[in-house]
Amino acid sequence: MKELAELRRIVDGQKTVSTKRLKPLLDEIQRSYIQTANKVRSQKETIKKINLNYSMANSKAARLSVHVQTHEELKKAHTDLKAKHKAAMKELHHFNTKGGLHMGYSRDEQETSLVFDNSTGEWTVYSTVPKHIRKLSNLTELLVLESEDDRPIAVRGTLTEKQVGMKKERVFTDEQRERAAERLSKARNAL
Repeated sequence: MKELAELRRIVDGQKTVSTKRLKPLLDEIQRSYIQTANKVRSQKETIKKINLNYSMANSKAARLSVHVQTHEELKKAHTDLKAKHKAAMKELHHFNTKGGLHMGYSRDEQETSLVFDNSTGEWTVYSTVPKHIRKLSNLTELLVLESEDDRPIAVRGTLTEKQVGMKKERVFTDEQRERAAERLSKARNAL
């Protein structure tokens, strides 16, 4: 600033300085300071706006980044699920083609036994056959002796005499089988 340099020259060169000479210089310096302060304030506002715009742009970029990252994670999760589904379907196919799952006991070890006590008129039943266990659970309360995966694999229970029936196995001749098939076919067509 010229005014400041001139003021310094005047003060250095003279022991006393008149107010008339200093006043215009000091006024000019004050105006210069006010103009500089206004420029700084204006620049501050501009910088503030730039920072706000930058912040908004940065925030949008961060959100987009999260969306991209989330999309990538979803794609990966979808791929993982497809692989798990494929493995499960393969296991199900293997299960279906190999005769199903045998709980607890192998087919050779599965048995159901009924013992009749003539004095009480009750049947005591013990079973490790899944099909029989399901049927017995609908008839009576069973004591679960063994279980696997929260499913009973060995049970014991009591049945009344009238709950157990014995009947002669019916053997059909070819002619009887044909007549039964015809009756069944007529009944289905009538519906």
